[in-house]
Amino acid sequence: MKTLSFDADGWIGKSRTGQKVFSDCFVLLQIKDGKFNRVFPKEPGTLDCNASNIVTVKLDPAAAAANVK
Repeated sequence: MKTLSFDADGWIGKSRTGQKVFSDCFVLLQIKDGKFNRVFPKEPGTLDCNASNIVTVKLDPAAAAANVK
């Protein structure tokens, strides 16, 4: 299987977890006064790529949807 290295010119972190889709990288932005403001990490052009950013959640989607009020 070929691993893709697509990163959208730095907008998407490359997967290091063996997953096909998800990356453990992220950047947190906030909309303030109609503009995007970087919250974390502060340094422009960087992503937080800590492996602990990925969490596995197991649930029954139908049961969870039934609990929505």
